[in-house]
Amino acid sequence: MTDSSRRLRGAGSFRRSVSGPVASIEVGDGLHVQEFFAHKSLLCDCSQYFKAALDGHFAEGQKQKIVLDDEDPVIFGTFVAWLYQGQLDSQGVEAALDGSERFDYHIAKLIVFADKRSITELENDAITMLLSFSHRAGPVERRVVECIYEIPHVLQISNLLCVLASEEVHFRQSSRMGNMTCYPPEYLAIMVRILLEPVESRIHRSLKFFIDDLASFCNAYHTHQESSKVCSSLTDNAYVPYVPPETQRPSTKRPRILAAGLTTVINISDDREGEHR
Repeated sequence: MTDSSRRLRGAGSFRRSVSGPVASIEVGDGLHVQEFFAHKSLLCDCSQYFKAALDGHFAEGQKQKIVLDDEDPVIFGTFVAWLYQGQLDSQGVEAALDGSERFDYHIAKLIVFADKRSITELENDAITMLLSFSHRAGPVERRVVECIYEIPHVLQISNLLCVLASEEVHFRQSSRMGNMTCYPPEYLAIMVRILLEPVESRIHRSLKFFIDDLASFCNAYHTHQESSKVCSSLTDNAYVPYVPPETQRPSTKRPRILAAGLTTVINISDDREGEHR
């Protein structure tokens, strides 16, 4: 998918996409099979894999149905949400996970899925989200690193691993270096190399440096099919922690009493006054 397609297209173009035919995608195997429905135009616009399958002359194209028995329905659900929302909603993803797995691991698996199915813009957005998470919540867990190593190491993935390792080194130095042998040997080699670098080099590679420079961030971590549009992934896919409703602080708002003795109803959710009764 190009920058000028999903995220930046007009409302008319999107309306035409969602008024066309719908495809069925069966995801998972055994007892964990889930069927999804998505508009064919959106699927084909975002991925050459889906375009080849749904526009081809094989069974998938004739039936407009794809079977992905080697994919995780939860991951695919996040993809479908992204497909229609145009961005990753960290709070929505965490709410859907409901503590079943760590957010960073889920996003790492999403990166692998996007790379495997040639969904370039989803991969860009997921990388942005993972880095935003690390910048806000601290180093990612070991499984995340192992997951990323499943992807062919093009420049953007190598840069991703390098900055994750840099964040890990910074965190461990500030909290005394602990056991690092649980990481893949290649990742340990990156951390050792970073430890031997001058402090200035580490600062230049730090996540904060790239976040302060949107163009450098995009060049370092994203792959775009065209460069005619400004990448908005960093601003659209920032990590915001999900706060369950039961842990939110209760509102201190009170109904306002009017001079005539009537109560004005207040909508707490958007802080707008309702109609007088």
